[in-house]
Amino acid sequence: MKGKFIYWGMGCILLAFVGAILLATLIHVIAGAIGLIVIALAGMFFILSKQKKGLHSKTRSSGTYIITPQFRKKQSR
Repeated sequence: MKGKFIYWGMGCILLAFVGAILLATLIHVIAGAIGLIVIALAGMFFILSKQKKGLHSKTRSSGTYIITPQFRKKQSR
């Protein structure tokens, strides 16, 4: 992991811990453990899929583009 995705990963892990604590206190300890694993894995899969596309969000166009020059070179006599 590199770039902004390191911070996304840390945020995902923090969110998983907070979610696990809430689930453990409100429902049951096992629900907290399952919630921790599910939230962490889902977040990491999401982050890895976003990182695979690149650091910055760009549109990826396919095809061939022909760019014609806007100015013409003067012919010398």
